[in-house]
Amino acid sequence: MADTVNAWAKLSTDGRVLLSSSQTAHVFNVSGETLAKWAKRGCPKECRGWYDIQAVIAWRYAGEGADGGVSIMAEKLDADKRLKLARAALVEQELQLKRGQLLSAVLVEKELTEIFDNLKASLITVGDHIMSEMYSQYPEMAPQVRRLIDGYIRAALKEAADNRGKLRERTGRLNKNPVGRPRKRPK
Repeated sequence: MADTVNAWAKLSTDGRVLLSSSQTAHVFNVSGETLAKWAKRGCPKECRGWYDIQAVIAWRYAGEGADGGVSIMAEKLDADKRLKLARAALVEQELQLKRGQLLSAVLVEKELTEIFDNLKASLITVGDHIMSEMYSQYPEMAPQVRRLIDGYIRAALKEAADNRGKLRERTGRLNKNPVGRPRKRPK
């Protein structure tokens, strides 16, 4: 009987149990072809035809090989998991779109374009409204105030268009040319 045991198993010098290919396949209930495929995918093999059973168990069931690296099977399972999560997220997004909880980008862009066009038209007419209100009390200043307000509004709209909607706070005047008489400076 000891001769039969030696035919399919042997004990290494460091105490590890080594099984032959046929017995390793029998222990894991797989064919010899499957065991060969496992070896190609990184299953730890001691030498030709012999496997360290403890290392194979760790590789097969823990998802890690003897060298501590992740096995190909574990990588495949992780990739499958990520694929299924991505598909689930996509289905959830499509469901939200059908329920009306999400809007299409084309619809949002169309609505925002219309809103900003209306806002631009309203802002440009502010100068006209102020001029008509001021004209009765200060007819000589009304056109000048209208030009000043129109200049600020158009500059702000241009800046918003150039900087993709980001405006800087303005502290100074729009044009640097002085308006009216120069001030008298003390000597």
